Amino acid sequence: MVAPITYEDRVIVKDNYLVYQKDPSRRFFVKGIAFPVAPIHEHKNNDDHDDEYSSFYNAKGWIAILRQLRKASPHINTIRLYELYDVHDYSEFFHEAARLGFYLVLPLTSGQASTGGILNRNKPAPHCYTEDLYHYGTTIVDSILLNTTSIANSIVSTYPNILAAVLGNEVMNSLPAWQAAPCILAFGRDLKRHALSTLQQQTFQTDHEEDLIRRLHDLLPPFMYATQHDGIGAAVSPAEMVQWTLEYMATCAANNHILVRSSDQPISVIDIFGINIESWCSSEQQFGVNSDGTIGTYLDLYQQLAALQSIQIGNDSNNETESHGTPVQVPILFSEVGCSKQLFNRDNGLRTPGQIQRQSAARDWKQLSVIMGLPMKTVWSGFVAYSYGGPTYFRMTKGGLWDGVHPLDIDTTDMHNFLNELNKSSTLELMESNSSSLTDNRGTSVEDGLGNETTLPLTAVTHALPSHFDSVEDHCANVQERFETYCKVKFVPVSRIPSFVKDKELVIGGGTTTAFASRTIPRPFSPYAVTAVLVTTVVLVVGLVLFLLRYAKQKPRKWWPFRQDKTEELSSLVNPASKDSYRTFAS
Repeated sequence: MVAPITYEDRVIVKDNYLVYQKDPSRRFFVKGIAFPVAPIHEHKNNDDHDDEYSSFYNAKGWIAILRQLRKASPHINTIRLYELYDVHDYSEFFHEAARLGFYLVLPLTSGQASTGGILNRNKPAPHCYTEDLYHYGTTIVDSILLNTTSIANSIVSTYPNILAAVLGNEVMNSLPAWQAAPCILAFGRDLKRHALSTLQQQTFQTDHEEDLIRRLHDLLPPFMYATQHDGIGAAVSPAEMVQWTLEYMATCAANNHILVRSSDQPISVIDIFGINIESWCSSEQQFGVNSDGTIGTYLDLYQQLAALQSIQIGNDSNNETESHGTPVQVPILFSEVGCSKQLFNRDNGLRTPGQIQRQSAARDWKQLSVIMGLPMKTVWSGFVAYSYGGPTYFRMTKGGLWDGVHPLDIDTTDMHNFLNELNKSSTLELMESNSSSLTDNRGTSVEDGLGNETTLPLTAVTHALPSHFDSVEDHCANVQERFETYCKVKFVPVSRIPSFVKDKELVIGGGTTTAFASRTIPRPFSPYAVTAVLVTTVVLVVGLVLFLLRYAKQKPRKWWPFRQDKTEELSSLVNPASKDSYRTFAS
């Protein structure tokens, strides 16, 4: 029996880990599954917006999947959703998820253009961040994330089981798409500014600065970005590209104090870093070694990201070598995990004749014990299995695409393997030990979580990471230079992307501050907009002149400089043979 999630069970971010708010010494480990996206049926004869998306959300159908999964396993604790619409009330689904013991990861963007919730990767910053996207995000923030209730004279979240909200999912999925990276941070910046403003209005502007920021952390779920596990050919490995992405997300949002009033009260934009990974495509794969004998994909990632925790930032006033902390203090998890069944065991000769004929094989999910064991758990905070529904070769169920109403059939080898490995790993209670004995990531000897000692091989690092930066701004500049070199794109500083938050001052502790007021940098006009303005102006001027000339002809006035007699006199001087030339033009 899984206990319901109450406001006392809320999970928060503490440094590099997810912990329980009531007891920060207890880590929370995500053991999730990706929820299917319901289909949208067109209602061609109905213009009502609510009815247009009525088939997208069926509370009973959505809840049926939750109950099916809870019956299948007591160990699944998280559900990741990919689409929400502001025309629906999801409270019934959220409350039932809490009752069944499920935490939720929600989207802050949408894949449907009609919602306005798209961050367009095909446009450079600042044009990839639109006011429609801002309004879509603030609607989710106001109606769901900051939906509060009063319990025992305290204001708490109505939905304490909301674990995180995703600012973007694989936005930079190609080299040119990196032009849109600053828009993700600007979007998150504005949503947190909006949340601060909303919380201040709720408290009638009486909170002190530290009280207001504490309320933000207490009520607003963490923001997450989910990146893909991909590199740049032989130049930059997938693990290094993931590392660079994390560096950019964790350091460049803080550049120029975008989200701080003082250096003592920082507010981050990215609170959790997710990685969508399709590796582990062989039953012969291990943590340290791939099936082809190369460095293990998971080990490579682990070493690259663990290295970030040793970077020093800033200098002490008395000791220039003393560290002031690390620039990367965010929990890391696999926001999607699972190889394509089309690729699993394809190249190692382990497929059965039936699997060869179907050109697919059920995954073994052996990587779950690796993620939940040492050494990975010292850096990782969990995983989300991909997927309950979704694309054919990632689907853990049978019965085709989800219809939005009826649960899919989970009696599949793929789902059974997943549930068995999850049960095995959870039974061993690997996540209960918070050991941080792994202090050297350069080939140290550690336990693998199953009681076996193993020596980690060295990862071949193509690009050495500096061990010290003078400031967060210096670190941001360094990682932007790397991306500009390899991706051939020019980064726009996040501080120069205009904010859509209305200009206002936050009154704190009797004083005022404009640290969160939107910047006055104008949003650049597109060439189309400039052309439209010029054409409109010319048309209006010509129309006005024609109107005045026609009016002068019909009703001459003494004050009119071109009275009829004067007009004819001027016309005769210009063209004596045609005294009616002006009259002809004016008519």
